[in-house]
Amino acid sequence: MAKHKIRNQLLMTLIFLTLIPVMIISIYIINVYSDSIIEVEEQSLARSQAQIQDNMAASIKKGMYMIGFLRKDKQIHDFLHGDVLEEANMPLLLNGYRHQVDYVLSINLWQGNVIYGSSDDSSYLDHAFLSSPIYQEVLRNNGLTMLSNYMPGHSPIISDKSEFIDTIHFMSRVHVGEEESGIIDVMMSSILFEEAVRNVDLGGGGYFYVMNEQHQVVYTPVASNALSKVNQTGYLTNSTPIKGTSWTLHVVKPINQVLSKINLLRNNLIKLFLVTIIVLVAIIAIFSNLIVRPIKTLQKLMKKVENGNLDVQYEETVNNEVHELGTGFNKMIREIKKLISQVKKEQQAKKIAEIGMLQSNIKPHFLYNTLETIRWMTKKYEADDIAETVNALATFFRVGLSKGKEMIPLEDELTHVASYLKIQKIRYKDILDYQIRVDDSLKSYKVLKLILQPFVENALYHGIKESGEKGTIVISGYLEGEYLYLTIEDDGQGMKEERLAKVVKDFSHYTDKTYVGYGMKNVHQRIQLVHGVDYGVQIKSEWGRGTKVTVRVPKSY
Repeated sequence: MAKHKIRNQLLMTLIFLTLIPVMIISIYIINVYSDSIIEVEEQSLARSQAQIQDNMAASIKKGMYMIGFLRKDKQIHDFLHGDVLEEANMPLLLNGYRHQVDYVLSINLWQGNVIYGSSDDSSYLDHAFLSSPIYQEVLRNNGLTMLSNYMPGHSPIISDKSEFIDTIHFMSRVHVGEEESGIIDVMMSSILFEEAVRNVDLGGGGYFYVMNEQHQVVYTPVASNALSKVNQTGYLTNSTPIKGTSWTLHVVKPINQVLSKINLLRNNLIKLFLVTIIVLVAIIAIFSNLIVRPIKTLQKLMKKVENGNLDVQYEETVNNEVHELGTGFNKMIREIKKLISQVKKEQQAKKIAEIGMLQSNIKPHFLYNTLETIRWMTKKYEADDIAETVNALATFFRVGLSKGKEMIPLEDELTHVASYLKIQKIRYKDILDYQIRVDDSLKSYKVLKLILQPFVENALYHGIKESGEKGTIVISGYLEGEYLYLTIEDDGQGMKEERLAKVVKDFSHYTDKTYVGYGMKNVHQRIQLVHGVDYGVQIKSEWGRGTKVTVRVPKSY
C-alpha cells in the first residue's frame, strides 16, 4: 500500500480548499464587474443620447420658431396678396430673417412656379419639386413638414446638377386669408447635428444617426456600410425620439471598448489570482509544517519505543490535539513501565511463593511421618481422642503435600480444611461450630490447593474468637456460568469500614506492608498469577455481624 505523508495530504487539501473558493470568487467578480461595466456603459450611452437629443431639439426648435414667424409675417402676406412689397425686395426680407438664426443657409418662398430666395442665386432649387409626392405631402400637411436631402440624387428640392450640401428643410404652407398662397422653406445646414455632439463624449468609435418615420436615414456622419453592421452583435445601441419632430435619434457604441475593459480586469484578476496562490501555498506550507512537526516528533519517539527504549518523553508545548496525543503517549509509557515493574514483582513474588510452598512441603512431610508414628502409639494405649486429633493433623499435612501437585480436586481441598476445623473444634469446642455445604457434583472440579484454610483460620481468630461469643463458620460452593465460587462466611466480630477499605486495597497491591495475613494475600496472588486478574478473592464485612470471603476460580476438571 502506497505511503502518503500527512504533510503532503494536508498541503494538497488546504491548497485545494483555498484554490476553489478563490477561483469561484474571481469568476464571480469578473461576471459581476462585466455586467456592471456594461450597465455603466449603457447608462453613459443613454446620458450622451439625452444630451444630444436636447441639443438637437434646441437647434430644430429655432428653425421651427423661424418658420412660425415667417408664416405670420405681414410683409410676406401682403406680397403674396399682391400689395406693397416689390418683387425685388423679397430676397432682402428673407435674407434678413436668415441671419437671425445660426446654420440657416437660405429661406425660400414658393409661389406657384416662382421661387423667391434669400440668395440671389436659386438655381440649386429643383422646380420639379412642385410635381413631386413630397410637395403633395406638404400641401396635405397643415403643419410643419421636415425634409432632408442626405443622399444626393434623392432630394426633391435640390437639383442633382448642384453641388451637394447636407441640408434640413423646414417647410410649411402660407395662407393669406383662407386661401393658400405659397410655401415657406427654411433650409438649415446639417452642421447643427454635428454641433449637437460637439461636447458629448461617445467614446472611441461611437457615433449617431437620425432616421425619419419611414426608417430612412436623415443624417449620419459615418459611411453607409458602417450602419449595416449596427444590427450585428458587438454594438451597444439606444434610440429616442427627437422632441418636436417625427425623427428618431440613434446612438451607437462598439462593445469592443467595453470588452477591452473587461479583458483588462480579467488579466489583472488572473495575475492577482496567481500571486494569491503563490502566497497561500507558502503560508499553507509553513502552517502545515507547524501542524506536522509535533506529529513527526511523536512518530520518532514511537520508533524509539518500538526499538525497546522506554526512556522517552514527549515535550512539545503546543496546546492542541497532538499535545493531547503526546500526553497520552507519556501516560502510556508510564503505564508500560509500571506494568513491566509489576510483572517483575509478580514474577519475584511467584518465585518466593514457590520457594515458600517448597519449604512448607518439606516440613509437613517430616511432620506427617512423625504424626503417623504417634497415632499408632496412641492406639496402643487406647487414647482415642488423641488418635483422632493426630489423624486429622496427618490428613491436613497429607493434603498439603499432595505429592507436589499445585491443582487438586475440590474434594481434597475440602478434606484439608475439614481436618483443620476438626483440630480447632477440639481446642475451641465451646466457641466454634462449622458447616461444609458443598454439593458432591462440584467436588470433582480442580482448584489450587490450600486456598480455603487461610480464610478459615482468619475467621476463627479474628472473627469468632475476638467477638467473645460462640460462632459458626460456613463453607459453601456454587457454579455461575464458567465460574466456580467458594465462600467462607462467619458470624463473628466483622470489620469496620475503614479497615475493610484498607484490606480490599491491600489485596490489589504487591507491597511488603499488609493489613491481612500473608496466607490470605498469598492465596489471592496465586489465583491471579495462575488464572488471571478476572479471578481472585473478594471480601465483604460488617462490624458486629461477621465477614464473608468469596473465592472465584475457573470451572475446570
